[in-house]
Amino acid sequence: LAKTLNKGISLAKSNYIARIDADDICKENRLTLQIRELVDNEDVVLVCSNVEYIDSGNNTLGFSFSSTSTRKLKKKLEFGNVFFHPTVMFKKDIALKVGGYDERLGKYFEDYILWVKMLEFGNVSFLPNHLVKYRIHGDSISSNTPVQIKNFMRKYYNLGYLDDVDYEAISSLEL
Repeated sequence: LAKTLNKGISLAKSNYIARIDADDICKENRLTLQIRELVDNEDVVLVCSNVEYIDSGNNTLGFSFSSTSTRKLKKKLEFGNVFFHPTVMFKKDIALKVGGYDERLGKYFEDYILWVKMLEFGNVSFLPNHLVKYRIHGDSISSNTPVQIKNFMRKYYNLGYLDDVDYEAISSLEL
């Protein structure tokens, strides 16, 4: 997954990178609002939003309501990933500066590591809008993330060991 995401970044002609998963739905005004946020706020390197949860039949299940304070979001990152990956738009130049998605991590928290590293170079803007319809189902990566992986995320954030991730241990957890 990380390798494919990095390939997409390298092929992109814009400095603004937006992503979405194949089973999610981007709302019509998402890109406009996020680009405007990045253009209007030079210190922002990453912008994301709330989501509308949907099921396999596109029925609304509910809505997320996350804090929009940069300070609170950075504090919440100490406990795990608080950004919905399919809602994120970020600056390509900053992503490349920090090495992009770490391809050694597999599929679980390559996004989390990228966000943490990018936020060393600027702020996050979390739009309160529900800009993506986020599909909930039992086969999704987020629904099947092992507790051990979530614990790795907390450990490496809190101890500052993002450059010393035990990739062998993570790989063994995925089996």
